Amino acid sequence: RALCAQLAEPAPFHGGGGYLLPPATIPNERSLAAGQGDAKSASSLNNDAKVVDAEAKVAEPTVDEIKAAKRKEIEEKIAAMKLTQIKDEEQKTAYFGDHPGITCDGCGVVPMVGYRYRCKTCANHDVCEMCWDAWGDGKGTMVNGLGKQTLSSNPADHSFKLYKDKSFKPLVKGGNAPKVKAAAKTKPNDPCTCGSEKKFKKCCGAGGAA
Repeated sequence: RALCAQLAEPAPFHGGGGYLLPPATIPNERSLAAGQGDAKSASSLNNDAKVVDAEAKVAEPTVDEIKAAKRKEIEEKIAAMKLTQIKDEEQKTAYFGDHPGITCDGCGVVPMVGYRYRCKTCANHDVCEMCWDAWGDGKGTMVNGLGKQTLSSNPADHSFKLYKDKSFKPLVKGGNAPKVKAAAKTKPNDPCTCGSEKKFKKCCGAGGAA
């Protein structure tokens, strides 16, 4: 009501030849700046939304890309399986065999044939593969059938690793045999291996001998 009354009153005449507007109707610099800031904020939000939409469209994989990623994943799994098989074979070659004079502390079998496992936390604790399976990575049972030493019956107190000593005899071909490189074949014009300083073909290699 007060505002209506104010607007109804005639504007005071200014001596310089014009009327003065009420102070409330004159826009100031602060209000103009605020209006411009709101417009910039709205424009910035619109631009951000466009950027997000564009990134979403670019990031969305195609059907071919999805198939390629799946194929790569399968290939990596197959490669890992093959590597595991190779390691298992190497392990069998290196540790699978006869362990003369070694008795299993679990079941008392002697000699121990196959894999031998030694506890990393006990002073002298060896078990065969069957007792190692029963131990079940600390979640099964720990048997002390031999009874020659005091051992914890708690499976979690033990930690086993594959083990062998100098008396070990492999049951898999090549278990302990070092890889020897085949000697290079002597060529006819090479110096003779007997040390005569003659060519091989005119010395020990004469007559087609190898």
